[in-house]
Amino acid sequence: MSRKSWKGLLAGALVAALAVVIDGCSSSNTSTPVGGGADAAPDVRTAVHRDAGNVGQNPGDDGGGAAEVGAGATFDGTSGKACTSNADCGSTGINVCSNFYNGKLGTLNGITSPQFWPTPLCMVPLPTMAGVGNCDPGDQGTVQFCDSADPTDPTSPGICIPLTTPQTAGPTNGFCLPHCYAGLDGTFGLSCPGKDTCNALNFLLDTTTNMVQVHGFCQGTCQADADCSALGAGWVCQVDAGICTKAKKARTKTIGTTCTNSGNGPTVIATSDTETGACNCPFSGTTTTSFYCTQTCVVGGAACPTGYVCDALVPGVLQFLAADGGNENISGANVPGLAGYCLAACSSPDGGVVDAGAGDAGSSGQCPGASTVPALSACAQPTDLLGTAAGPDCLPPQ
Repeated sequence: MSRKSWKGLLAGALVAALAVVIDGCSSSNTSTPVGGGADAAPDVRTAVHRDAGNVGQNPGDDGGGAAEVGAGATFDGTSGKACTSNADCGSTGINVCSNFYNGKLGTLNGITSPQFWPTPLCMVPLPTMAGVGNCDPGDQGTVQFCDSADPTDPTSPGICIPLTTPQTAGPTNGFCLPHCYAGLDGTFGLSCPGKDTCNALNFLLDTTTNMVQVHGFCQGTCQADADCSALGAGWVCQVDAGICTKAKKARTKTIGTTCTNSGNGPTVIATSDTETGACNCPFSGTTTTSFYCTQTCVVGGAACPTGYVCDALVPGVLQFLAADGGNENISGANVPGLAGYCLAACSSPDGGVVDAGAGDAGSSGQCPGASTVPALSACAQPTDLLGTAAGPDCLPPQ
């Protein structure tokens, strides 16, 4: 697959990865549009990350020196392979089985000892130092891969997620996670094992076939206690976060309630709902206004509560640079099997009251909040550049 046979997303709606366990990305909304031409390296919009904590703050024993795999190092090429122990993950001794981290990742969103992979899989070890990654994401406007000999090969077993905003090239400026990808028709070219799910990160257009692929990384999302059984005895599912744990966190706020996030940047807001664990409040804002409490989901999996739709945050309009220099727009799709959030359905473009008698059981009277729509919640249509394919639903603005 030639690098020049692919081109990347120019602009559009929210491109979102749900749960990156990545230093420097805790609770942050870092959506960044980029441009590029037909012969440019694939473009990527940095993901909106679910509250995944800062591994550098609570590292435990997470892989030792094997995590710092620099340029030119050997690799195992086993990222994403189901495993039961590190011995299943290759001959070099680099990759580890994700169950290596059972009970070692501190506390996240009030959830103790979170385990992000219900089905253990092989992966490049988590970094041991804050701000130091294990792969090269390339320059801003590109997407690169990892755990393979060719970082431009979109079939590589790992995908390199930028640690910095703006994205900066460098052998330790990215974070390698097991890679997954699928066509907009829901056909997976590289899927995740067992109960692990694919979290959308970016989109590439094959210029030969004019087909779009959504590329992402494998992580959760558990939906029931049984989904965590491969981790061993005592593991249960914190359903609203899609994370396996040994002890569920009791929430004090319900879905749809206005909530506060830890905020952007490395300094967390200790009193925020994200940090106290009052609810899953995924998108960052300020100390007083953020988004609304919600829960994770899998498109085509267990249904969201009444009035909510499972949204993988795939743009309703995918915009690429056409051969004539204009924009080529391709309709997105809420791909079954992708991880998502339960977001409030709506029908009015300004988030106002809809006709409750219209028979639309999936719509809410208003984007969640009090008498006014929260600052970070607005009704967006799939046909809007800021809307998603699952909409219309209540999204954070960009």
